[in-house]
Formats: sequence, structure tokens, C-alpha cells
Amino acid sequence: MEAAIPTGAVAPGEVQVVSYAANRIRLRTRSAGDGFLVAGDTWYPGWEATIDGHPARLYPADVAFRGLQVPAGDHRVEMRFAPRFCGARGGVGIGAAGCFMGAYKRQDHLAAGGGMARRESSKT
Repeated sequence: MEAAIPTGAVAPGEVQVVSYAANRIRLRTRSAGDGFLVAGDTWYPGWEATIDGHPARLYPADVAFRGLQVPAGDHRVEMRFAPRFCGARGGVGIGAAGCFMGAYKRQDHLAAGGGMARRESSKT
């Protein structure tokens, strides 16, 4: 279950896009008080954020977007996509891929007549 977005007063601020790529976004922010930044990109598990190089919590915002609390002042914000299947859960993905490849190879073997011919000849 995802954590609820923090509530409370937020200050207006400015955001400058430093760089933008499909899996990494770098921003500079400036505000007189604490704020909540909402990125117009889709929320999806696997996105991570840092503020000035320190981990920051990302929240699903406005149903489909990403948001994070940004403290007052000037900051460097980075959001990057690091899919979880590449990390600790990678074994599950690799195992599933191995099973798929094994089934695919077996299908090729059977389509080439291996196994099927033996089964048919044993019935006669």
C-alpha cells in the first residue's frame, strides 16, 4: 500500500529542467518555503528520487503522476527509473525467462519430429 501524500501548506516556487530523458530527469528548484513538486510524467513503480544527492520519497500524485516534497531553498532534484526486476528480484525474471526459453526449445524439437515420431512408433 502506498503512503498518502503529505498535507499542509506549501509555498510556490520555480523549477528549471536541467536535463530530460526517458529514464532520468534532472531539475533545479527554488522556493521560499516547503513545497510539493508534481512531475507531469506517469507514476510507475521503479522511479526513485534524490534531492541534493539524498534519497527522497516519491508519491503517486493526482492519480497518475509523480510527486515529492521539496524543502525551502535552492535544490537539485533528480528522478530516475530503476526497474525493480533488475535488482533483488532479478532472479524471478531470469528464472521465468529460462523457463520460457526451455519451453521454446522443446517446441522446436517437437516440431522437427523429435519425440513425436517415437511416440507414434511405439503405438504400432
